[in-house]
Amino acid sequence: MISNRIRIRLSLAFTVLFFALSCEAQSGFSVTLLKTSELDSNHHPELHLLLTGLRGPTKNLRVQTDSITWDFPWSWKTQTADIWLSVGEWKTLTLELTYVDGDRASATLRSPMSTNNDQKK
Repeated sequence: MISNRIRIRLSLAFTVLFFALSCEAQSGFSVTLLKTSELDSNHHPELHLLLTGLRGPTKNLRVQTDSITWDFPWSWKTQTADIWLSVGEWKTLTLELTYVDGDRASATLRSPMSTNNDQKK
């Protein structure tokens, strides 16, 4: 069961405007942050992520921020996934997939808010 702090809605619908964000892919898949105005129960922006380049069936997804890590089973079989996450405030967010064959792939996002604050210092 997934924690109330994380809401994930998976769908095949592709929507909205793309929001520029750096993503460091380290093994084969890409993450794009799609712009949204949705807020979680703590009034933090929800993340709408588009994962592309998934290479096969998955069995686990790890979501890691600066302060917390969530691991949960995630079975996905297509090359593209549309995910919604609510993780609170973060500077970096890493998604790590574990495939059924045991291989792993990860991608790291940098928050546009932390980038703007870092440049002001």
